[in-house]
Amino acid sequence: MSLIDDIRRDREACLLEGWTQSHREVNDGFRTQVFPTDDPDNTIATIHWHSVKTETGFRTDREKLGRRIARVPQMEAALLAAEELAKAADDLCERYLEIATGPEDISRSDVDVDYVSALRKVAAYRAATGAA
Repeated sequence: MSLIDDIRRDREACLLEGWTQSHREVNDGFRTQVFPTDDPDNTIATIHWHSVKTETGFRTDREKLGRRIARVPQMEAALLAAEELAKAADDLCERYLEIATGPEDISRSDVDVDYVSALRKVAAYRAATGAA
């Protein structure tokens, strides 16, 4: 199985839509928890560390790590959308090659269908990545 197949299978099996994270001070340091956006009692990951004072203040890389972990579902969605976009580009290129080298009976409407499909997949990719 490919990475794409693994991601698709796991996302279909898991009903959790998005993750978020919280960062707070505890007795002996800090704790970042990652949990489903709609179920804060169902912790996915906990990062606990002792506070480390640096010249510029307290170390904050663990909080950033929590935010990175919380983005995993969004990154998976973007990767799956990119895969669909790549397939649409392949299909569109193949269709144009058929037109350029093939028989005259391929109609413009056949190409328009592929073009519209590709545009939809571009829109899905942009939605998944937050790109305008």
